[in-house]
Amino acid sequence: MKEALVTFSFLLIIAFVGHSFSQEGVFFFPPEKATLGLNENEYNELIHYFQKTYTAQVLKTTGKPVIFQKAWQNPYFNGSIESKEHFFQIHLWGGTARTQGASPVVMAGILCHELGHILGGEPHEIIENRTWSSVEGQADFFATKECLPTFLKNHSRFALNPSRYFIEKCQNNNSCAQTLQAAWDLTLFFQTYDSQKSPTPDIHRPAPPAKELLRNAYPSLQCRWDTFVAGALCQVHSNCQAPECWSPRTRE
Repeated sequence: MKEALVTFSFLLIIAFVGHSFSQEGVFFFPPEKATLGLNENEYNELIHYFQKTYTAQVLKTTGKPVIFQKAWQNPYFNGSIESKEHFFQIHLWGGTARTQGASPVVMAGILCHELGHILGGEPHEIIENRTWSSVEGQADFFATKECLPTFLKNHSRFALNPSRYFIEKCQNNNSCAQTLQAAWDLTLFFQTYDSQKSPTPDIHRPAPPAKELLRNAYPSLQCRWDTFVAGALCQVHSNCQAPECWSPRTRE
C-alpha cells in the first residue's frame, strides 16, 4: 500500500509521516450514525464538482484520466490518491466526511491536496512507483495557491468570515483571506485527528528552515500551515514561493 497510495494527514499511528490510514475505534462512522459533518447530498455534490472541474485538466497534464470515487457508505477515514495503470483514483471515504469538523470547505481542502499530488509539479517524490507524485509540501502549496481559491470562488454559499488578522495578512484581498480561513479550518481538522498530538500552529512564528528538501514525508503541522499561508498569498504576490521549512532555497 505504501508504494501505491498517497494519503492526506489522517494517520493514527504514524501521522504526517506514512502513507496509510489505520481505521480503528472512534474513527468509524457508518452511514446510519448521526452525521457531524457533511450529509450525503453535500458529499455527492462535492465529488461531482471536483470530477467535473478537473477531469480535463488532469488528462491534459498527465495523459491519464482521474476518477473521484464516491464512497459514502464506507464507514472509515481515508483521503488518498492512487496511480493505477490507466487512471488516477482519488478517495474521500464517507467516514471522513461525516465526522465532526468535516465542512464542505475542509473536505474540499483535502481533495485539493490529493489533486496537488498530480497537478502540483516539482518537486516529486523519489520512492519507487511514486515518482509521479508531487511531494506532500507541494501538494499543500497547490491546494491553497490554485485549488481552494477556485472552489471558494465557485461556491459563494460557503463564504467564510475571515479573521481580521487574515484580512490584514492578505492586504484586504478577499479571495486570499477566504483561502487562509479555509486553510486554518483544515489545519485544525488535521490537528484533531493527529496521533502525534501536534500543538496548534503559531500564526505569527513560522517553522525554521529545513536543511534539505523534504521529499518522502509530511512536513510538521506548523510547516503545513506555513505552506498553506504561502500558497494563499500567491493571490497577492506574484513572486510567491513555498516556505523553506520543507523547500530550502538551496536544494539538494
